[in-house]
Amino acid sequence: MLSLARRSLFRALVVVASLASAGSTLAAEAAAATRQIDRVDLRSVFLWEGPAPEAKGAGPEDRPHLDVFLAPKEHATGCAMIVCPGGGFRERAMDWEGVQVAQWLNTQGIHAFVLSYRIRPAGYDRPVAWLDAARAVRFVRFHAAEYGVNPRRLGVIGFSAGGIIAAKLGEIFDAGAPQSDDPVERVSSRPDFVVPVYGIPLQQDGEGVKPVRPDTPPTFMLLTLRDEAIDPQNSLRQLQALRAAGVEAELHVFGGDGAHGRGLYAGDPYTGEWPSLLLNWLRRNALLTDRERVPVEGVMTIDGVPMFAGWVTFTPVDDPNLPAAAIFYNDKYRKVGKPGRYYIDRKFGPVPGRYRVEVIHVSKDFVLVPSMEAARHYTSLAPGSGPIIVDLKPGANLVDLAIHTR
Repeated sequence: MLSLARRSLFRALVVVASLASAGSTLAAEAAAATRQIDRVDLRSVFLWEGPAPEAKGAGPEDRPHLDVFLAPKEHATGCAMIVCPGGGFRERAMDWEGVQVAQWLNTQGIHAFVLSYRIRPAGYDRPVAWLDAARAVRFVRFHAAEYGVNPRRLGVIGFSAGGIIAAKLGEIFDAGAPQSDDPVERVSSRPDFVVPVYGIPLQQDGEGVKPVRPDTPPTFMLLTLRDEAIDPQNSLRQLQALRAAGVEAELHVFGGDGAHGRGLYAGDPYTGEWPSLLLNWLRRNALLTDRERVPVEGVMTIDGVPMFAGWVTFTPVDDPNLPAAAIFYNDKYRKVGKPGRYYIDRKFGPVPGRYRVEVIHVSKDFVLVPSMEAARHYTSLAPGSGPIIVDLKPGANLVDLAIHTR
C-alpha cells in the first residue's frame, strides 16, 4: 500500500509507463491514481491511506483523490483552491470545470487541486461528497508546506454540484479532531473562502433567510439569468444572510445566453469576464499576498483648501496582486476631525509596499446646482511633477495630500 502520510506528496504516486506490471498491488494503485489525458500529466494523491470512510469497494471510484496543479514558483502567490467539478453527483465534468479551471488558476499564480469526490453511480450520495471535500481541505492544509501553500489562504471553488459542495463546506466546517490518530483529521476543514459557481447554497432551501455562522468564509457567487437548472433565490437569500452576519461576499448575475454548466465561459465575451471579477475580489480581500493590511489616513487639500468631496485611491506599483484601497470623502457628513481628512480602515486598507496615489475631486459644495464644471483627476501634487508614490510601512500610515494646480 502507498503511505501518503509518510512520504513527500511529490513522490507519493509515480507515473506508470506500462500496465504490464499492473498485476502487483502497488502498480495497480498507481495506475488508478496517475494518468495522462491528452498529454496532460495528472499527478494524483489519495485523500486517505487505505480505504476511505464509507467505502463500498476498492475500485478507483471508491478512493477519492486530488489531481495536483502547482503554479510556477516564479509567480506563485501562495493562494490555493480545491476545484470541485460539477455533474449532478452522477459524473464529474473534469475538463471545463476541473483541469481547465486549474490551469487557468495556475496562470494567475494560484495552486489548484482538482477533487474527484465519490458519486452516485458508485453508490455514494451527497453527504459522502461533503466528507471527501472536507478531507481535501484538511489534506492540502496539512501538507501546505510541501506544496508551497499558505494554509490561511486555501479556498474552494466549485461548479454546479461542485458549487453545492463549495457552499456546503462554508457551512459545515470544523476545527479538527485534536485526539484523532490521523494527523490530517486534526486540521481545520474551514475554507478561507468559497466560490460557488452556479451552485445552490442548500442551507437557504425553503422560505425565508436562514442565518449563517459569523465565521462563514468570505463568499463569491456567480449565476446567470438563463440558468434553468437552479433557483437564484437561494443565492439571493444567502447574500442577505452573509451581509447580516458581517461576512464579506459578492454575487454576480449575468444576462445573455448564459446557460448552466459552462465553466469559465471562455467563448462568451461578456459572461466570460467573471474570472477577472473573481481575481479582483481575491486581490481586494488580500488573498493573493502574505502581507497584512494597514490603515492609512491624511488630509487632502487643493491649493490650500480642504477638499469637500472626492476619492483618494492607492494602487500597488510593484505587484498587481496586492490589494488596492480607496475611500470616498464627503465633508458634508464629517462629524469629527479636520476638514478634508480621510481615513482608510485597516479592514479595507492596503498592505506595506509602494503605492501610486490618485485623487479625484468631484464636488466643491453640496448644493442644488453643480459646483464644478467636471470632476478633476490629480495624479501628481503639482503641474509637471511626477506621480505621487508612497512607501507604506507596517502599522499606521499618515499620507497628507497637498495638491497645487498652478
